[in-house]
Amino acid sequence: MTPSRMMATLVLAAAVVSCASIARGDGPCNAGFRDSTSVERARMTAVLEIAKKSLPPAPAGWQIGGYEEISVVGSVCRDGENRPWSYGISRTYNRVDDYEARQQVMRDAATNAAEEQKKKQPRMDALMAQMQQLSARQVALVQKGDMAGAEKINYDMEKIQAEYQQIADEGDSQARIAAAGKEMDRDLHMSISVRVNETAVPLTSGAANFPLPSGASVAQRWTRPADAEKSAEGHALVLFGGWNRAEQTKRWMPARRANAVPTAAHVISVEVVGDPARIDPLLQGIDFKSLATALTE
Repeated sequence: MTPSRMMATLVLAAAVVSCASIARGDGPCNAGFRDSTSVERARMTAVLEIAKKSLPPAPAGWQIGGYEEISVVGSVCRDGENRPWSYGISRTYNRVDDYEARQQVMRDAATNAAEEQKKKQPRMDALMAQMQQLSARQVALVQKGDMAGAEKINYDMEKIQAEYQQIADEGDSQARIAAAGKEMDRDLHMSISVRVNETAVPLTSGAANFPLPSGASVAQRWTRPADAEKSAEGHALVLFGGWNRAEQTKRWMPARRANAVPTAAHVISVEVVGDPARIDPLLQGIDFKSLATALTE
């Protein structure tokens, strides 16, 4: 994704709230919908307020981006109203301190491509002129009914087309533009997502455990390797509450909190995403101790 100047004006955070299978519009609802009560909304709001306060501010050179108005479930399907309700909040961070340097990387690649094309263009134009001449000759032969003669021209045409393409492919401008795009996206965004009462969390192959934050039951991290288009991306997952590892489904499956109402926090998952070097500082900035208290609301 190419950054734009708009990221320099982003000063809010993103709130993402869902209601899984109990939300309106997520599958059929046989028993019908009802409005959530003020008590239910207040409980969910209290949990999200704890989660929001546990998230760290933007580090130096970064800005919080998005929309951060806490919003809770307003309408529920009676089919699932007795199951734990799913909702959450997330915060995104956008880097702004090196915007001009990132832009210069792409400008340099574009300048190189333009200079490279300028050197190739005379030869390409000459070959294009030859192809146009051959094409005109071929049309004339077809109009005369000399299909055999017209067919012979195809060999010369293909030879010139191959030479044209060879010249077009000369140089490294496309590779440099691709590399510049990759560099512009590197370490540009990061996020923290707090989800309450997820129905399942996928197990990630190769994830390694790390010391449990205060009150957590699971803590794992992994890195998505870099490829030709994307830089490496770090991930960390922290789970609170009762979670069971389901090998057959390759999921972490949540356990319901005894005697807690559906709108309460039965389990909580926290996922951190960003450049691998940013994961530890982000984890250290989260107030996990306070977040764990949401399980008592």
